Amino acid sequence: MQEALGALEKSNEQLVRLNAEKSEFLGIAAHDLKNPLGVVIGTAEFLRLCKDESKTDRLADNIINAGKRMLDLVKNLLDANAIEEGRFTSNLERCDLHALVRECLQNNLMTAANKEIKLQGETDGACWVRADRNATLQILDNLISNAVKYSQRKTTVHIRLEVEGEMGTVAIRDEGPGISEEDLKKMFGKFVRLSARPTGGESSNGLGLSIVKRLAEAMAGTVRCESLLGQGATFILRLPAAKK
Repeated sequence: MQEALGALEKSNEQLVRLNAEKSEFLGIAAHDLKNPLGVVIGTAEFLRLCKDESKTDRLADNIINAGKRMLDLVKNLLDANAIEEGRFTSNLERCDLHALVRECLQNNLMTAANKEIKLQGETDGACWVRADRNATLQILDNLISNAVKYSQRKTTVHIRLEVEGEMGTVAIRDEGPGISEEDLKKMFGKFVRLSARPTGGESSNGLGLSIVKRLAEAMAGTVRCESLLGQGATFILRLPAAKK
């Protein structure tokens, strides 16, 4: 009877926690979708009235950027929910980590160029890992885009690949403001808002790094951050090396 009561109490606690998280999900979605939706509606209305063709490209860009912000938020919410419910399954295969990094660098070139940020890659030879290709792309894209997002204009983001024993490693180092010791302790938690803010007005919903950590662990990998205030931050992803 005592065991049954104990199990029931644990189940109730879990239900309360999940219900609270669901409410937090909805609150974040409502809050973070409200602003870009306002931008889309307001810009579209102005576009309809605008007679100056020279302004239409800029107005269209505003709509596209707001749409991307909303899409990123929805994708993060869906990913977090799938991982939490155990619906994420990794398809492990032999992956060329160099190729995955190059693809993510290409995806972030335009954003970096807009802030005059240089993306500099360094390699230490071949780097093959056993990983889920899509999940690894998602992790790398999140870490590289974050490095750009939190860096000042005219700085450099350094990406280094190497093999350390039985692990393939990607280290992404920015020249941003760094992360406090207090933020380092909680940065991979869900819904965490850190004291550092994006330097170009970009959005942040506090879910990306939590998803990164869960995806890395699902592939028997790890992700960690090393940083000192005022000296930038380095995010290090480690994945099992693949045998030839």
